[in-house]
Amino acid sequence: MPTGFRTVVNEGDMFGKLTVLHEAPSRHCRPTIDRPNGGGRRRMIRCRCECGRESNYYLGNLISGASTACRSCGWRQRWIQPSLEDRAILMGRTIQELQLEIAWAAGLFEGEGTFTVHKSSRTGQNGPGKVSTRPRAALATTDEDVAVRFYRAVELGKLTGPYTNGPGRKPYWVWALANNGEFPVFLALVEPWLGQRRRVRAQEVLQHLREWANET
Repeated sequence: MPTGFRTVVNEGDMFGKLTVLHEAPSRHCRPTIDRPNGGGRRRMIRCRCECGRESNYYLGNLISGASTACRSCGWRQRWIQPSLEDRAILMGRTIQELQLEIAWAAGLFEGEGTFTVHKSSRTGQNGPGKVSTRPRAALATTDEDVAVRFYRAVELGKLTGPYTNGPGRKPYWVWALANNGEFPVFLALVEPWLGQRRRVRAQEVLQHLREWANET
């Protein structure tokens, strides 16, 4: 539970299928729009999944609902979504405020965002490895305040920038989400306010992820 500015988790706390074992060494945080200098290090929590696998998880991902199971179990289960009530408490907002912000963010994504599927494989000593499928949601804007508001509304993905396409061009900021665990959480938040075309594309991307998970 939050106490001041530091979130405390205890041995035995549960996040979906994950049970907290202990706090692990922190990991360096790459620069983002909120933390241009990298923001120090991110807290890591050692957890055990119901299947017995142990791994380290970002504390923020556990709280947001992006991490609720190990990779093997997480891609095969029906992803567990944090309730709006829980998200509102963790973000220090009322449910009504959070609903309005998510609806606004969904409207922005409807007009400016994209859903895509990225497939890649790593080549090792024994030749090409298994193909990795990664769903991606992205949005770019030349308005920094809009980009920051969107990022803080969904509390998922990463916001980076500013970038430029050359002299005389306006700078722009990019929000992107390319995490197999976070994608269904983001989709559950914004889908009720998306148009038919965006919803269909989002489900196509999600189906690619499910099919790939069943093959691994």
